[in-house]
Amino acid sequence: MLNFSSLPEAALDTNAHIVEDPFLKYKDTFTIAASKDFPVIKGMKKFFMGQNYRQEWSAPVNMKVFNLSKEKGGMKIDGMGGGTQTKSLRLIDKKGKEWVLRSLNKSSTKAIPEAFRGSLAENLITELSSASHPYGALVFPALAKPLNLIVPKPELFFVPDDPALGYWRPLFANNVCMLEEKHATIDGTDTKTTAKLLDKMLDENDHLPDQQMVLRARLLDIITGDFDRHFDQWRWGNIDTGKGKVYYPIPRDRDQAFFYSDGAVLKAVSGRAMPFLKGFRSNIPKVNWLGYTARDFDRLFLTNLGEGEWKKTVADFQQSLSDSVIRNAVKKLPPEIFAIDGEKIISKLISRRNVLPAEALKYYKFISQKVNVVGSNLREYFKVSNYGEGLQVRVYAISRNNDTSFIMYNRVFTPSVTSEIRLYGLNNDDIFDVE
Repeated sequence: MLNFSSLPEAALDTNAHIVEDPFLKYKDTFTIAASKDFPVIKGMKKFFMGQNYRQEWSAPVNMKVFNLSKEKGGMKIDGMGGGTQTKSLRLIDKKGKEWVLRSLNKSSTKAIPEAFRGSLAENLITELSSASHPYGALVFPALAKPLNLIVPKPELFFVPDDPALGYWRPLFANNVCMLEEKHATIDGTDTKTTAKLLDKMLDENDHLPDQQMVLRARLLDIITGDFDRHFDQWRWGNIDTGKGKVYYPIPRDRDQAFFYSDGAVLKAVSGRAMPFLKGFRSNIPKVNWLGYTARDFDRLFLTNLGEGEWKKTVADFQQSLSDSVIRNAVKKLPPEIFAIDGEKIISKLISRRNVLPAEALKYYKFISQKVNVVGSNLREYFKVSNYGEGLQVRVYAISRNNDTSFIMYNRVFTPSVTSEIRLYGLNNDDIFDVE
């Protein structure tokens, strides 16, 4: 007679039937490639489609094995998540902290801005998912730290065929994924989506974004060649100053960082049809197109900063991202992957950092051609004054006593850069004073 009491608990289900423990054949780590869909290619296919990051996708990498019942003290599934490119699973640990388990396999097709979908080029982009770096997200925490940016800290895992995954087992079993905190804030509190932050900014004029931090985050996007920075790629933490709340950005979802293809097809497509796909090169080609997806985001969250503030922030950014910082960050790639492309990525990042001042100023002028200055649903005083050959725009909050309580906005514009300034007062009692 078989003695069930001698079997490990994991080998029994609730009906006392023998089931296979999915972890018996694994140690704490397992070696596997990120995907089997992108083998190294040769000949004409290589010429047209490019080798891209196929070697990185197909290289065996040693990584931790994900055990839902034990990781972080044990986790439970809270539902399915995921954006336009990846599938993800929302998890909660025993302390109530929320996590996200994201698959490495992604769709570059869905990263293409909607205005460009439906073209002939879209049919080719699926094959060019190999141009996305599978492990690029691992580099960002070490790049962000000296910039005082808050970002998720992903951990690499192999997810076995674990029955604990339940309904979602077919989607995640035997896949390579990254686990990260959902709310990667300074104090671990919940974050807001960009849409909820905008609602808050419209309702209360003392809830404002930290635009200097936004600019540092966007400069990091530029040097890493991340073209996919739409509104949903950000969350926001906040600091209560006692006179209102300041919201700091938390950039996430680095699916398209270091995007690069050496194939003839993408080189042709990125010439005119989709110039934002120029890719991660030693220079920063078409910087205005690189920011195409983020252009509306930038025109909302970088509207307070003038040219002088951009130049100073870029200089500080360059100093913070020294050669040694960049090297140490790229070394966060798995050793098997660093051996393939680590030195090349380091070289490109250093080169892009060095040309950043000129390219960032180009982008500043691009988003500053027409500027929207938006008030809130509360009362404000808009003051427009002559300032040399330009104009100074200031917006003050109006208190209940009809006094100006604090300044919400202050920027000097020059006609050589800005052709239009649009003032939006959202309260019927707003005051506009234009010299």
